[in-house]
Amino acid sequence: MNFRLVHVIILALAMAFAQSISGYFIGNGIQKFRMDGNSVKVKGLSEKEVVSNKASLNIVISSELREDDSVKEIRLRKDILEKIDQCAQLVQKEGFDLKSGDFEIFEKTKWKQFDGKDKDGKIYTYSKEIKVLSAESIVITEDVEKARKFYNEWKKLKNSAEWKNADLTIQYDYSELDKIRAGMLKESTINARKMADQFARDSKSEVGKIVSATQGQFEVSDIHSKEGKGYKKNLRVVTNVTFMLG
Repeated sequence: MNFRLVHVIILALAMAFAQSISGYFIGNGIQKFRMDGNSVKVKGLSEKEVVSNKASLNIVISSELREDDSVKEIRLRKDILEKIDQCAQLVQKEGFDLKSGDFEIFEKTKWKQFDGKDKDGKIYTYSKEIKVLSAESIVITEDVEKARKFYNEWKKLKNSAEWKNADLTIQYDYSELDKIRAGMLKESTINARKMADQFARDSKSEVGKIVSATQGQFEVSDIHSKEGKGYKKNLRVVTNVTFMLG
């Protein structure tokens, strides 16, 4: 039999076997490989679940002025300032650093739809430009657990009419990637080596030195957990490594 044909058949059988077990390797942090002459290109995966180490509490107070009425506008502005003081006191009470002067006040217009009735009593929809007054501030803290508990307490306040025009959102962040970057890269490279070793055993060859290695970007994604979206993060990186085969 032609030697080249035998080589092709052996290689095809090895690749078919490797594909049949690829599900196992992916589940163990190892991704696909590709044969290229006397070398093999493999991908190693590293994933880690972490708890966010920073939280941002975003407070927004807003009210709409639907009519061009100077008296109502003065009253509305006064209400906004009073609500700013109330929010600042509430946040301070929970141990966060927020003053009334930390709020920025904005004024803008927007178009909004309303329902009306014509002389025959038929309901129709019309658009009208209205003025919106708002005040915003952000509290950033490393006490993530305290911020999460405060956010949950705030949601209860939203059920009362007194706080209907005040809104609070929370955003979680993880800023310590540099502390675990090296460890995750090492793990992804080890997993790539495991894949190369398995392929070498299946193809009756030996894994040699690393020809090249490239690191993909670190991906940080939110995890939906009982503590809330983003409280926990999933970190992921894939390393592409080319090994010589002997």
